[in-house]
Amino acid sequence: MRRVLTNIRRAAGGRFNELAFATIEKTVNTSPLNWRPEIGIAAAAVGRGDPELAALQIALAYDDIESYEVPVSTAGCVYLDGSIIRVSGKSALERNDGFLKLSSSEGAQEFISASGMWVEQRSIPGDDWRIQGLGFSRPRYCIASGHKASSGIFPSVLRNKTVTSPSMSSVDTGGSERVAEIENALALLCDSNAYSGWLSGVVDGILVTPSGTSPGSSSPEFPGLIAVGRDDLGVLRRLEQLVGAACQQYLFQLSLVYALIDAGREEVAYVHSRRSYTTVRRALAAAHEHVNIILLMNEIEKSCDNPGAARVRAERRRVMLMSECNHVLSGSAVLTDEGRYLWDRLIASIE
Repeated sequence: MRRVLTNIRRAAGGRFNELAFATIEKTVNTSPLNWRPEIGIAAAAVGRGDPELAALQIALAYDDIESYEVPVSTAGCVYLDGSIIRVSGKSALERNDGFLKLSSSEGAQEFISASGMWVEQRSIPGDDWRIQGLGFSRPRYCIASGHKASSGIFPSVLRNKTVTSPSMSSVDTGGSERVAEIENALALLCDSNAYSGWLSGVVDGILVTPSGTSPGSSSPEFPGLIAVGRDDLGVLRRLEQLVGAACQQYLFQLSLVYALIDAGREEVAYVHSRRSYTTVRRALAAAHEHVNIILLMNEIEKSCDNPGAARVRAERRRVMLMSECNHVLSGSAVLTDEGRYLWDRLIASIE
């Protein structure tokens, strides 16, 4: 977090109110919520040359910051508990007694605090989004959508869209069934000592898209949101999907602190078991996912309805780890010291 704040200040070059930004720094440096998905959005904004947008995003993320004003030179979007809000020009945040207002040249949107999250006061007639609250503290909500998230753009349906205020009315039948399946998977996750709070740092909301969407995905542009397909997967497969998307988020967070692969370098290796090529970057991400699923399946084996299936999934992931990742990463010359340390830790955790 300190690195992101330093980058925002450096990139801004004194272009916005130093006193107001000092309040942000003081708040986030003393908050127990310093590692939030919104940090990724702020970091991405700085990378695009929009430090004002990054500062506004950080201010939105922390309830202790009651007011903030910044001129957003380039129009962009900020994220607030499931809502994607477009802002530009002079942008002002006001927050007091369960009420929040965000104003800019794009207009003003008002939110109220409900069940620990900020929700828009008015719904949008005809909007095809529906929020269904989950029975767990995190992720806080699940959104069923009639749109398909296209590959390479995550998730396209969120572009310039705002989620409606939460409603416990049911979504379409397929979406409701998948939400129940997700809740069952999260219940299994909560039975794990090591993983019960594991999703809380990286997954804030789940987007349930139509069948045929990629198995599970996330994006640095929308940290805290993961997209999952509406196919009937079963609880264990759904759990693998959620863990895989969370693993992507964790690696993105880690990359904000350390470079795992030498800048500007990459290696390509042939994977005999798949008869295709992969890169060190992809192999490291796959290894991170395989190991976490192995450890989780081993732990929940006794508490799930089908312990044999959990055992088989763990062994399948172990085979994939050794056949698709081990030879690529063990001899890699492009892993940094931190990347090598991560790989060594992953292997040691299942030995």
